[in-house]
Amino acid sequence: MHKQPAWSRGFTLLGFTALGLMSLGGQAEALTYRSAKLGISFEVPADWTPDHLEGMQAVYLAPVRVENFTPNLALVVGDAPANQTEQQVIQAVKDAGRAVPGTRNFSWQTTKVAGIGAYLLAFDTTSEGQTIHTEQLMVIHNHHTYVLNGAAPKSASAVYTPLFQKVFQSVRFLK
Repeated sequence: MHKQPAWSRGFTLLGFTALGLMSLGGQAEALTYRSAKLGISFEVPADWTPDHLEGMQAVYLAPVRVENFTPNLALVVGDAPANQTEQQVIQAVKDAGRAVPGTRNFSWQTTKVAGIGAYLLAFDTTSEGQTIHTEQLMVIHNHHTYVLNGAAPKSASAVYTPLFQKVFQSVRFLK
């Protein structure tokens, strides 16, 4: 088991308070992460390695480090508060930008994933003196909050942001 890295220190907080597919058809083949227990599936690059971090239900690591950081995907699933209104969710998403100390360039937008309303968050943090860019998908479905997080050095955003977006687009709910 690995110690939770600096990039993810506020991730769980973000997820719960807000609560290479370099080309899917190109360079890398995709594998499907599927969990009947969690009720979710999504595609990850075939050359990414599954790993484990405490508090996260799924973690995949890129095959190469970029500037001493391993780009990664991580899934956190928790219970969604009962009777939460859309306005409360939107306020929580807006507040998420202040939940992690040192968060910069925070933005969010609404989208749909598998026909379900979702939120895309993007922000930068610093880990060991390096700027890390994070793309995050948050979906509330069947009384659960699903947060899928993709993180990579800001200098590699042009490569990894489209990859994370393709992973997010591949999300399907099994129940």
